[in-house]
Amino acid sequence: MVNILNRAELFVDTSAEAAAKVWTKLEEAGIEYEMVTMRPGGDVRSHHGVIGVNGSVNGGYIGDLTMFIYKIYVKRSELEHARKVCLP
Repeated sequence: MVNILNRAELFVDTSAEAAAKVWTKLEEAGIEYEMVTMRPGGDVRSHHGVIGVNGSVNGGYIGDLTMFIYKIYVKRSELEHARKVCLP
């Protein structure tokens, strides 16, 4: 089981397609992984202050509303093997 005590970061990107390619290769190779999806800066409302009554973000900034960061972790003991399998 991959957990916070034994994991190493294999992949970080904002592309869901790239993340899918990596986790597909991990599954094909039988390598256990954990994927975390997050928004940069945390919750949009707390990061950017106020969302108006009509749903608009004050200041006109909507970058974080649609962007996600995908992180894939593997066991530290399998990191080198996972890199060889997944990353060019």
